[in-house]
Amino acid sequence: MRDKRIRALTPMWARKITVEVRGELLRVSGEGRIEENAIDALKLAPKERAALDIFRHFRGYAVAHLGKDDPYFDGGVYEFAAADNDQKLVAFCEKFGPVCGDLLSLEYQGRGAFKLVVDQSLVQLRRERDRFFAAVRLLNQIRKGADADLNLTKEAIGNIRIDDDGTFGMVRFWDKLSAQVRPENDKFASLMLLAEHALCDLLNECPLKSVPLGGRLFDLPYTEDSGIRSALYHTLRCDYYARRQIGTCLNCGTHFAVTRRGTRGCSQGCRTAIRNREYWERHKAEINAGRSRQTRERK
Repeated sequence: MRDKRIRALTPMWARKITVEVRGELLRVSGEGRIEENAIDALKLAPKERAALDIFRHFRGYAVAHLGKDDPYFDGGVYEFAAADNDQKLVAFCEKFGPVCGDLLSLEYQGRGAFKLVVDQSLVQLRRERDRFFAAVRLLNQIRKGADADLNLTKEAIGNIRIDDDGTFGMVRFWDKLSAQVRPENDKFASLMLLAEHALCDLLNECPLKSVPLGGRLFDLPYTEDSGIRSALYHTLRCDYYARRQIGTCLNCGTHFAVTRRGTRGCSQGCRTAIRNREYWERHKAEINAGRSRQTRERK
């Protein structure tokens, strides 16, 4: 039987990443960068596959927060969205690389690897994080359907649209859609249509690239030399698709066809693993107390 699990892997920005803080600028250096849009994961050893897969590292944050009361969890867990101060933003860049910086140098190290240096503006990084967080909140409301909060939806749409001067605004975007969103239409339906357009407009800034691997065609993001912005928004795109037809397994990261709304795992084994983690998070205190009690009784 042919393996239907995804085999294309999007590599990390670099294998080794260091960040130097220079006021409002981050000097990000990377070693061991692979200049490929995708790698055939089946040709790699498991440890190598785990180390290179950028989406596996993204999922690490999601798995760690399963079952927790987290304001970022409703639309999928995103570490970048949770980076709400400069310290967290720097830590994120140390882990994943720049998001939307300026490439300063690119040097071939040999054996298919490159060394590069990128300047990441903290001002631009904060702005991109605010847009990403707004997109996560907007996705939350879209997925709620008829239960969406109109005020939160309006706020998220406004925060996604950033004018050239760096301020949040809706004027040009509203003009673009004025023919579709009319006062005589149902206000809720019109606003949710606007929300869908706003989110799609943002995702379209990071188009996917088609890559042939193993006789199959994959549409994947590309981790640019200047940053991982496209990969970040691809995680958002996958969750957006999940409400319709494509799901991303919260256990192993495989993309799978959703046949039942709310399914979070690609297989029975993965769904069981997700439930086990959630059960552990809810009951670990009493489980540990019971184990300690049994240990004392044996003595």
